[in-house]
Order: sequence, then C-alpha cells, then structure tokens
Amino acid sequence: KGGDGGGEQPDADPSTPDAKASGQDGNDAGEDGSASTMPQQTDEPRTGEEKPDGIGADKINVIDDQDRENILGKAEGWKGTEYAPADSEHRGPNATKKVGADCSGSIHAIYKEAGLGYKYKSSSEFAGAARRGEIPFKEVPAKDSKPGDIVLWPGKHMSINQGNGNVIGAYRQGRDFGSSSLKGMSNHLKQEPIYFTRTR
Repeated sequence: KGGDGGGEQPDADPSTPDAKASGQDGNDAGEDGSASTMPQQTDEPRTGEEKPDGIGADKINVIDDQDRENILGKAEGWKGTEYAPADSEHRGPNATKKVGADCSGSIHAIYKEAGLGYKYKSSSEFAGAARRGEIPFKEVPAKDSKPGDIVLWPGKHMSINQGNGNVIGAYRQGRDFGSSSLKGMSNHLKQEPIYFTRTR
C-alpha cells in the first residue's frame, strides 16, 4: 500500500548524512524503553558480529555503514520513477525502476538490489511483521535512526532515511520517486513516523 507524500524539499542532497539530523547521537534507551536497540549505536559497525556493548540475549547484528551507503546509492537510481496508482501492475512487489512503483514496493526493490532483500510487506503490514520477527528489521527510536533505515508512517507511507532531515521514496500519483523533508512529510500525513533498521 503506497502512501501519499507531502514533503517540501524534493531532490534534497543526500550525499553527506548529518549525524545530528539522522539521530546518530545519544545512547539512551528509546521512548518505548527498548534498550535492545543499543547495540546498533556503536561507531564501528561489525557485519556478522554481535556488538560488544550488547545486553545479554538482546544482542543483535545490524547492517554496517557500507550497507547503508549501498542502500542510498540504489535509491538514487530510482529517482524519476513514476508513482504507481492503485490500478497499476507496478505496485508492491512488482515495482519496476524507471517504470512505476509505490512506496512499499520501491523500498522492497531497493533493499533487494542492495543484497538485503526481505519478504514484501505493505506500509500497513510492515511494523507488525517486523515486531513479530517475520522480516529482518528492528524498531529503533527516532534519535537512533541512521541513513538507510526505513521510516514508516503505518498504513500511510514509508520511505528511506537519507540523513540531514530528509527521506527518499515514492510519494503519490503525479510525483516521481525522489527526496523530501521528513518533517514536511510528517506534517502532511499528520502522524509521527516510526523507524526500523535492517538486521542480519
């Protein structure tokens, strides 16, 4: 299910993620009290290894900075792709770069291109599937989200965190895949997003 977008800064420059804007500072537990997100915040991500500061059984493996750069690089290749309306054959898992895509379908395809594929879920299904462990994502507090993470407005829209206060994704009919202000999108959708990082 795609969302309609409302960001005010299309085609923002995603090249240099800003640590403060993308929430890389701070080490407190999230608003939901889940200290299990802590292992993701080390400065030296280690693909395939548990983080040294993990807490007991809550240790998790997460994607590293190279993976994140790869996700954002693949997302750049989708710029200009038309939004796929409800009657399009290019919605969901049938999203096609430079042809047509909705929000959830384009993100699913981008992660697959980056070698981080997962079972397709719509914006309505994604959070529940991640929380149940059906797809390899871990919810993180907003302040701990990094570029490459998924930014989700449940049932409405999903994008990829670009850093510097921006997201990138497919927004609505009449507007091609591109960048937008995260704050502008939240204001338009009248909802604060939740954030998910890819685990291994």
